[in-house]
Amino acid sequence: MGLGSFKFILLGRAANYTKSVIDSMASVPYFEIGAERKKFELVDILQADRLELIWHSGGVYMESTVSNMLATQEQKGVSRCSVHLLTPLRIRRAGKELREVDFPTLIRSITRRVAALTDRYGGHVQADAAAHVCELSNSVHTTSLGLYWSEMSRYSNRRHMKMDLSGLLGAMTFEGEMYHFAPWLYAARCLHIGRNVTFGCGQVDVVFG
Repeated sequence: MGLGSFKFILLGRAANYTKSVIDSMASVPYFEIGAERKKFELVDILQADRLELIWHSGGVYMESTVSNMLATQEQKGVSRCSVHLLTPLRIRRAGKELREVDFPTLIRSITRRVAALTDRYGGHVQADAAAHVCELSNSVHTTSLGLYWSEMSRYSNRRHMKMDLSGLLGAMTFEGEMYHFAPWLYAARCLHIGRNVTFGCGQVDVVFG
């Protein structure tokens, strides 16, 4: 048996089915994951932030489950921000993958991602607010840029072929009034951005200072 941990995020209306998702996962003796179909057995389910038990050995502790509102955290008075690309970022423009990105590109990608998810799974994004934050992003300056192109692929059992998941990795630092952008950047940490996010691409971390 293999050992590993996996993170599930229930978006929008799906949060209403938390108990059903837990019961479904717990009812399966083991999972087969990956091209080699390695076996995994469910040991426990934890609340990601506080690491409190939600399920263990048949016991369900629903009081540990929480719902979070994304895009709500503020960072008043902060003028610097670093964005770290943890998994390949894939953003396409005019049919070509971008080999470098700036702050406006990141913010546009984030607002589109949030809008697409709320449209599909429930919630609401003010179009005017999204357009306004995209316009404001043009005033933010890039102070350091350390990106590189990473070649990466995965095997698709459905297509019986390799999929190209190459993209940008590295870190960027920006200066400007971050108050307007902090909620969107925090949301991106949870939702990922760019293309192929369902395969783990576009994971970012954000540090303010």
